[in-house]
Amino acid sequence: MNPMFYFLLALTAVLAETANAGTPILDSDGNPVLGNASYYVRSREGGGLALNPFGVNICPLYVGLERSADNDGIPVKFSDWKSGDEFVPEDEPLNIEMDVKDTLCFEPTYWRISTTPVVPVTSLISTGPKPFTGQFRIRRSERFYRRICGAISGAIIDRNDCTDVGLSVDDLGLSRLALNAPSTFDVEFKKVP
Repeated sequence: MNPMFYFLLALTAVLAETANAGTPILDSDGNPVLGNASYYVRSREGGGLALNPFGVNICPLYVGLERSADNDGIPVKFSDWKSGDEFVPEDEPLNIEMDVKDTLCFEPTYWRISTTPVVPVTSLISTGPKPFTGQFRIRRSERFYRRICGAISGAIIDRNDCTDVGLSVDDLGLSRLALNAPSTFDVEFKKVP
């Protein structure tokens, strides 16, 4: 057979693979965020993620911010995006799990969207068993900053189903992640050494 035929066949395969590849999320060092690694999620204002109870109930735990801007907090891991790339792709449904061994609740720490009777914020990010479908996406905000969004319905059908995650501060000064929150939550990802 003609060598040009094989060249064109190989080129077609490479281009098809490249077309399916998503844009990687970059960490604070400019490297792609990888699915098999742990990352601190740092807010633009500083401070990492924490797990907090809500009200008088200890469980489930809710995802919030550390009180100190200097604390990296608890890292996360990403999983279950459809493209199967080694890196975490931008704007593709995925699951997020707090990378912590044990909690007071003795249950998994995958992010979930929980409805609460708190007005105007009705959807806080809690932890629990792994969802069947990816409930979150990571979107571009600025340079290394990103925004996380989630779907109240539990399944992200398209980009329009995803509502930005923001910060909701309670009367005690605890910040929790929530959908429809009054303030935005721009973040960067810092790889755990």
